[in-house]
Amino acid sequence: MSEWIEYSGSDAQIAEINNAYKNGYILKTGPVNQTLILKSRAEMGWYKDQFTHYLICNPHPLVEMICQQARTGQQVWIKEPINDFYDGCKYVTTIPNWNIPGAEYSFEPLK
Repeated sequence: MSEWIEYSGSDAQIAEINNAYKNGYILKTGPVNQTLILKSRAEMGWYKDQFTHYLICNPHPLVEMICQQARTGQQVWIKEPINDFYDGCKYVTTIPNWNIPGAEYSFEPLK
């Protein structure tokens, strides 16, 4: 899970931010804690003396499916895993829980 980290300017923090360009990072700046989503070293340079915390963006692995379902209300098929206490199940819903460990999600019926 992503969390806010107080920025100290250490070499390790700068390296972490520099390696976060795939998904970007968010900076808290100014006295009102404005947030900015950035993806380049140049953008960070513009705010380097103004931010106090950063958050490395770490999107949910199902982000595209979650966004499509949220935009359209499309039904999602879910197959819960089998465990010692529960044989698992398959069901369809328009209000999916996206955080079931080991579950499969699909816009098509699951086998």
